[in-house]
Amino acid sequence: MMTKEVFLWHAKRGHGECFFALKEDAEKYRCCVKKILLTNYAFLLEDEYRSFYACELIKPYNDDCFFAQLLWKKLTNTDFDDYFTVDYLLNNLYFIFKRNKKIDYTNKIRIMLTRCLKKDDFSFYESKSIQSLLSLIIDLKVDIDYETIIRKHQHDYSHSNLDLSEIDYCYHLNLNKPKHDYALCDKNNFCNCNSLQLFLEQSVPDKELYMLSKNLDSNLLDGLFKIIGDNFASSNTISNILKVIYYSNAKINLARSHDLIAVEKGLDVEQKKLLYSILSDAKAVIKNEDINEMDDWLFIHLALNNYQESYYAEIHKRIKRIKVNYCDSDLWFEVENSLIKYFRKKTIDTRLLKDLKSFLKKGLCSFSRYKVASILKKHGMLTENEKNCLSYDANLKTRKLFRKKR
Repeated sequence: MMTKEVFLWHAKRGHGECFFALKEDAEKYRCCVKKILLTNYAFLLEDEYRSFYACELIKPYNDDCFFAQLLWKKLTNTDFDDYFTVDYLLNNLYFIFKRNKKIDYTNKIRIMLTRCLKKDDFSFYESKSIQSLLSLIIDLKVDIDYETIIRKHQHDYSHSNLDLSEIDYCYHLNLNKPKHDYALCDKNNFCNCNSLQLFLEQSVPDKELYMLSKNLDSNLLDGLFKIIGDNFASSNTISNILKVIYYSNAKINLARSHDLIAVEKGLDVEQKKLLYSILSDAKAVIKNEDINEMDDWLFIHLALNNYQESYYAEIHKRIKRIKVNYCDSDLWFEVENSLIKYFRKKTIDTRLLKDLKSFLKKGLCSFSRYKVASILKKHGMLTENEKNCLSYDANLKTRKLFRKKR
């Protein structure tokens, strides 16, 4: 029988093994299931289906009222700036309320919505959390006049920066107050690279960086690569430059690739993720003298993009030492996705299937696990037991794939 530690290891990843364990002895794992219900272990903000999974785990206990109370207590003690947790808890409540109409939290939800609107300054994630609460009300048709509550807030707090644009778009509503657009970042505002660098040394909202990226000519873009290559810019400036390059969809030729690769060692994890996205399809010559200096994720990514069979031994060695964790310190998620992308090629090295399979269980993301499982199924790399467990996976696409006739 599975130990509690092993059950929790599987449940954090959204594995189907947990359902077989619950059939054997649900009471043994009650504390583990509570932990899963109250803690968001998804790696991504979206496309993980973890709330659906958590609410299936609690079914054997036949005690939705108890679990709803636990969720509500946790929700009321969670800061709305913690959108990752708030959204998860609200989604869990959605599935419980949807299947159990006898549980009525209408008044509690109304009070929560009213209270969280009693201010005028909202962070980006607070606005996201409030929109999640509104989604719950709308999707379940809760008897709450949310539009009147929002309008009262906008009247009482005329300078409120609450952003409801996402929920307006999703539900074809008109709740959001009109806001002034950011001034467009025109290339004419920057007479040369020095003035552009001075601007990027500041704290610049992503929206402005995006607009700037669409208004750069090739000379200014080349200037950004030069700033990075000179290796004197601050960490904040480097982050801003990488975002502008990423948003610009600039073609990364060999020279630009090598400029970016040269500064990789000095980047933090978030900057490396940006670099990964920029180098998504980059072609780069991997020089023998540079191999030992490259971080594992970068070598693996470039080697798979420009694959030669002679690279396999080095790729395999480096994949084996990649650590899988939530902070993505070794960029395991990016390595996994580089492997997934590699298998879209017409000609593949089948030895890499074993390396891909190493992410099937240890990977923390159920969204990418669907892609991994699809490739492994295609190449006959799954046992019957693995297929069985995947048919109960957190990801609904994975379930559908493995519940078809085999």
